[in-house]
Amino acid sequence: KLYCRNADCNTENDRRLDGLPGDAVHQTPVIKVKDGTRALVTIPVDDESFNEERIREFRFTAKVTDELVRLFRNRKHERHLWQRRLKVGALVVLTQNLDVPAGLVNGSVGTIKSVDAQRAEVHFKNGTRVIERGIFKTSVGPDRWVGVEQMPLWCCWAMTVHRSQGMTLDAVEIMMEKGMDYGQAYTALSRVRGLECLTIRTGGLFDEVMAKCFRTHPAVHAFNCKHS
Repeated sequence: KLYCRNADCNTENDRRLDGLPGDAVHQTPVIKVKDGTRALVTIPVDDESFNEERIREFRFTAKVTDELVRLFRNRKHERHLWQRRLKVGALVVLTQNLDVPAGLVNGSVGTIKSVDAQRAEVHFKNGTRVIERGIFKTSVGPDRWVGVEQMPLWCCWAMTVHRSQGMTLDAVEIMMEKGMDYGQAYTALSRVRGLECLTIRTGGLFDEVMAKCFRTHPAVHAFNCKHS
């Protein structure tokens, strides 16, 4: 399901995950930093260790420090920094390209068969694969990078339209809402491979809701009028 709001997604995913038997495995992100000739530095992502004062105490070079500060200030929107819960039987989506020729790409959906703190065995439509924690790196110069180590999976019974950007999903149920922002409806509809993979729910009169979802931004309308 694709929703507009994180709260709706979290509620749906938590409900579905809690409905599965067994205990959930918590996936905690860790920041890793390579700053030139300095040894690799690991920074736990928690309220005590990950803050601007602590970051500056490491005395990294300016670009590395700037990237760490950016991560900290934007942490609510950096999906790799989010805590995750995974459990056997959970429906999950892959969040990076691992094997493009084999179809194991960002947006591939599967079901967890086994999971621990370091790896998960996931059954995708093209077979079962072992997915391990990886490092999502941002390069800031020669031999300088900031990375977040995290499991490249998250529960995907529901996700936001914004979070689905760049993904091609096997099947989607879109919760169309009157409050959709400009471009959200197009983004949601373009996540699927074909109409047979798409279900639309409006929660109201179809034509009325759809008319409010598909709107042209005033700036775009003004530009088109000026240049038409």
